[in-house]
Amino acid sequence: IVALVVFVVGLLLIAIVKKAVKKTSTKSRSVDNAAASFITSIVALVAYVVLLIVMIAALGFSTEGIIAALSSVMLAVALGLQGTLASLANGILLIFTKPFQAGDFVDIGGTCGTVKEVKLFSVKIVTGDNLTVVIPNNTVFGSTIINYSKMPLRRIDLVFSVAYGTDIKKVKQLLLDHVAKDERVEKNPAPFCRLTEHGDSGLNITLRVWAPASEYWNV
Repeated sequence: IVALVVFVVGLLLIAIVKKAVKKTSTKSRSVDNAAASFITSIVALVAYVVLLIVMIAALGFSTEGIIAALSSVMLAVALGLQGTLASLANGILLIFTKPFQAGDFVDIGGTCGTVKEVKLFSVKIVTGDNLTVVIPNNTVFGSTIINYSKMPLRRIDLVFSVAYGTDIKKVKQLLLDHVAKDERVEKNPAPFCRLTEHGDSGLNITLRVWAPASEYWNV
């Protein structure tokens, strides 16, 4: 009877705790839906294990063997799933730290593309030539991450090579006049145009302008 009461009360308490955890996680600005579901599942799993141990104790059996067996199983699972667990841990870090999100254009260890999904075990991106690349989260965190969409403005660097003897002032004026007519180019920071190198076969003039990240490729 005691074990039955413990079982019923335990199920009710677990339901209440799950509802409270999910509600709190969902309301938090730093936690998205994937993280909220994951946290709720982990809390529920731990609660069910505790309920099982309490029921066994209520029935009069020793729980020391059960706890030792569970510890051995968990250790074996952890050793066998080291890579998967590493991806899981890094997936949790990705969800909470948010170095990027779906829709961002990123470079992860030399692989460039648009992020489509951020999951607990992997990140899915689509490259410029429409290839889908799935990267394990432990690889993501072990690589350099460049997020091209994080900042609202991006700088565009263009180099124009002209022959020796060319009127540099005229070239610079032509470039700046053309940039001034383009409404996508930001006025502040102001465009930069200078002679930056005396090359082997010509003079290199660098033009630097700022534009909204969404217009980078078009500009």
